[in-house]
Amino acid sequence: MLAWICALLAIGLTSAQFFFAVDGQAALEERLNSLTSHVQDLDKQVATLQKKVAGLAQAAHSEWNSTDSGSLYRVFEERRSWSDAENLCQTFDAHLAVIDNETKNNFVKGLINEKPTVDYVWIGMKTKSTSPSSQNTFTNFDKENPISDYNYALIIFSNKNLSKIFFSNKLIAQPKDFFVRMNPKLMPKNIFNAPYAISLGNKTDCLIHEARRSKSCSKIIGDVDFKSLPSNIWTQVHEVEGTLRIENTKLTNLDAIRGLKIIGWKVPALIIKNNLKLNDISALLSISIKSKKPEIEIENNPSICHNITDQQKLKKWLLLRKASVKFNSSC
Repeated sequence: MLAWICALLAIGLTSAQFFFAVDGQAALEERLNSLTSHVQDLDKQVATLQKKVAGLAQAAHSEWNSTDSGSLYRVFEERRSWSDAENLCQTFDAHLAVIDNETKNNFVKGLINEKPTVDYVWIGMKTKSTSPSSQNTFTNFDKENPISDYNYALIIFSNKNLSKIFFSNKLIAQPKDFFVRMNPKLMPKNIFNAPYAISLGNKTDCLIHEARRSKSCSKIIGDVDFKSLPSNIWTQVHEVEGTLRIENTKLTNLDAIRGLKIIGWKVPALIIKNNLKLNDISALLSISIKSKKPEIEIENNPSICHNITDQQKLKKWLLLRKASVKFNSSC
């Protein structure tokens, strides 16, 4: 689940300074007394307004939490786009939380770990650095490992009302960075400033719920649970762009996916797990997987049984994909 964090920093008022000049000492004193009285009245009005604003802020942020530094925050567990999440934060006079030091990074990680239903969160960003260029700025991007498990930097998928996309002229990207599919109102002519021609797919593409009624569907777009489709539909499906999950089935073999091509969105692209009756996985040798490694995850399939020759072939195939399997020793 995707969530987001609004942050509200403590703010204070600053007073303005001004100067004036008049002719004569008496006029100056009279003017000063008048201004002093006026300032006192304004101070009273400001104090009253501050109390009212504080009351409103307290009411608006009654469900918010406070950090040790006095900043307020709230985790919203509802799915929204980044811009919608930021706009909602602004209605509370706040913004999406900006992570610019290790303390904040660890704090946000702790919040996510406390929410079992939240996998990712939207965060804010700065458009201009406030630190001297000679100083090292904080980053939570791991230089040794990928930033995320996803194979794409941008996925625009299954938006029924999306009709136009505008890219920045400063965007630097490669064709492998973008995945744009299943947006029925989006036409190539309405994609502006793209760094290259973006493929929108073809008529053989379909979503999982469309595969049952579309005989032309041979490529399923999106994550797929094997049990969602009957065996006869799998015979017409040649490709899956997403993650295929074969879990908790009564399958004894994987013949239904023989010859299948899987283009994974993230790691792993194929999950075979908790299939107690599964004993023949030789069909794996016929499928093609394009994904970051490990491409496949095989766990808790206690009945898998093959002769020594087939075991060696399967072990070699899986090793190339940074995966392994346990064979039943008593079969």
